[in-house]
Amino acid sequence: MTFGFRGSPVPPTSLWGNQEGNLLELGTSSVKPWYPNPFLISTPTYWSLGYLYSIIHTLSYSVC
Repeated sequence: MTFGFRGSPVPPTSLWGNQEGNLLELGTSSVKPWYPNPFLISTPTYWSLGYLYSIIHTLSYSVC
């Protein structure tokens, strides 16, 4: 398995962001639209912020 495009090596971040990131984004955009790319930034802090944002987003609709 090669990690290069057009004969030039590609950094892991570009590989995740360009190749697999778009595919994962298409699969998870309908389920979790507030996640730009869950596998690109998968730190616990980012996940907790995502859940807090979803809770606040849901509460804002129920209150208003």
